[in-house]
Amino acid sequence: MTGDRGRESGGDLVVGLLLAALSLYVVVQAVAMPRPKGWHSAPGLLPLIVGATLLLLSAVLTVGALRAGGWWRLVAGARGLRRAWRSPTTAWRTLLMVGAVWAYVYILLPRLPFEVATFLFLALTLVALWRRSPLRLVLVSAAVGVALSLLFGKFLRTLLPGAGSML
Repeated sequence: MTGDRGRESGGDLVVGLLLAALSLYVVVQAVAMPRPKGWHSAPGLLPLIVGATLLLLSAVLTVGALRAGGWWRLVAGARGLRRAWRSPTTAWRTLLMVGAVWAYVYILLPRLPFEVATFLFLALTLVALWRRSPLRLVLVSAAVGVALSLLFGKFLRTLLPGAGSML
């Protein structure tokens, strides 16, 4: 396989497998959460849907990587992978994402309304990873937080994680 897709297939395989493991864990934890009045009242509905969606996407990514020769690229490119992890950019972004998720779950969600916590989390990660205009970052972050709140809080009538909702 030639081109960027072939070169990236080893990394895609690793990411696909890690995302599958994380998604499966989220789904199992979400199913184990209490459902006081059925699934519409389950606080695990949002994590269940997100986890199941990510599990499906990780399967697509993993299969695509395997078809593109990801296993062999991964084995052959082990040295390159080690060099990539030594990159200050990769290390910085990895630490930023781990720290952002930790702050979202343990600091923002327990203290702020869901929409505000989600906006702050998305804005921080988009600034670090997406590199678009500030107006786009603000609009996307706000739209996603409000859309999730409306979808799960109003339409599906389920509890949102954290300190509640503003809507």
